[in-house]
Amino acid sequence: MIRVKSSENLLIERLFLKGLRAMTTGQLWLLLMLIVGLIIFFGIGIWGINRLGASENNSQT
Repeated sequence: MIRVKSSENLLIERLFLKGLRAMTTGQLWLLLMLIVGLIIFFGIGIWGINRLGASENNSQT
């Protein structure tokens, strides 16, 4: 079965690919570092919140 893409999907796809091609290697690295940094930042935050909750549970017993 052949699926035909709508013109809207083609436009979005073209703009996305054009935007990626317009980025330099340095910009791509910065984007990657930003994503990794956010994952680490929120990971540490969640770990800290869980640790606080665990210490509260231990002090109540």
